[in-house]
Amino acid sequence: MNKILSFAQARKLVKTLGKQGTKTIFTSGCFDVLHIGHIWFLKAVKRWGGKSSLFLVGVETDEYVKNHKGESRPYFSQEIRMEILASLFCIDYVIKIDVTRFKETDFIRYYQRLGCEYVVFGNTEKENLKAIQKQVKLAGSKFKRFYHVEKLSSSSAIIKSIRSRSS
Repeated sequence: MNKILSFAQARKLVKTLGKQGTKTIFTSGCFDVLHIGHIWFLKAVKRWGGKSSLFLVGVETDEYVKNHKGESRPYFSQEIRMEILASLFCIDYVIKIDVTRFKETDFIRYYQRLGCEYVVFGNTEKENLKAIQKQVKLAGSKFKRFYHVEKLSSSSAIIKSIRSRSS
């Protein structure tokens, strides 16, 4: 079974399962270099949601990542990042996020159109946390945050460490 869905497929699944009372959960991100922080976060979300929940993970485009993290990123293409995430047991489905330059209202529309009951985030969104909470609420979803503590739970830090060792 293919765990990579189009936005339309994901939206239809969320709508159908949500009507049946299934807890629908969404998160998104770059997931450039998968690390222990990602794994802990994704497993915690699925554990919180329960086995019968629907957990969808959106993966940002290469252009979006490049615009937000610099010219040398992403390290892996969106397709590869999606394939890696789709192989994880704790994720039900992966969705391509194909909007390049999100504005606050774009996120609100994206969350509204997808229609998940919950939108969850981990440690990464510190500066924009209040804005994200507002966006999620305006979209009609509930906000949930999961924390993890790990020094090497940053793709940027891991890539920087690898590059410095190979120089």
